[in-house]
Amino acid sequence: MGLPKNLENLKRKSKFFFLVSNFLWAGPLLFSLSSCNVLDNQISASDPSHLADQWKAHNEWWESIEDGDFALYVRQPDKSIQYFDQAIKQANSFGQADPRRAKSYVSLGRAYLEKSDFQKAHEALSKGLELKEKLHGKDSNELSGTLTDLALVEFNLHKLKEAKALSDRTIELRKVAKDSSGSSELKYVRGLILSQSKDAKNEVISESFESAIKDFSTEFESKKLLLDTSRLKNYANCLHSYSDWLTAQKQTAKVDVINKKLESVERYLNEFQTKS
Repeated sequence: MGLPKNLENLKRKSKFFFLVSNFLWAGPLLFSLSSCNVLDNQISASDPSHLADQWKAHNEWWESIEDGDFALYVRQPDKSIQYFDQAIKQANSFGQADPRRAKSYVSLGRAYLEKSDFQKAHEALSKGLELKEKLHGKDSNELSGTLTDLALVEFNLHKLKEAKALSDRTIELRKVAKDSSGSSELKYVRGLILSQSKDAKNEVISESFESAIKDFSTEFESKKLLLDTSRLKNYANCLHSYSDWLTAQKQTAKVDVINKKLESVERYLNEFQTKS
């Protein structure tokens, strides 16, 4: 199943997206393949047909992932879900312990999260997390991004305790790994959780949101968010959530500033919306 003609044409025109997305995935792809059956000792150099079949299967899986990512990039989550569902079916043929299964489930979960189908997002991300834990261990920083996504899902399912536990775990993993990547999303999720916590102080809630917005803003202005509309949407949601909270606190001056930022981000985000 390839992209619909209109999306395929758009993808071909989006050369910058295509080149940068391939570059960003080069490192993880090599790491993934190093632990996949496709390169293990069971594949003999004397059996080139078997090797060719393995690479063909991998390329078909990768095409599904790439098409799913692009559909998500142009804000068509329903189409991306179709591609990621296909990727899961393809990855299942690689073996239970293959890292491509974990990536496929996580990608599907993020597509459902983009669609605000939080129950299905929870199912897919939980499966992806389970597979990642088996691959990397429960104390690996490789889990951090998925844990943050799951924390956001749990919050939207009104499971505040579970959301906090997941974000706490993410903070600890990133602290041990000395990893500051993904800090904007994590701070945004923490701000959401704190805003619904009865014992959280207003200055702590404000600090968390403003720190997230500062990180998002830096990335937005330097175009680091250009190829990731899901993160761009998180930025918009963070601004919207903080604006609502400030409104409830009657901090009108701050609301005006935040809403101006929100208008700018939403205008930029809407440029990626395409029609089926």
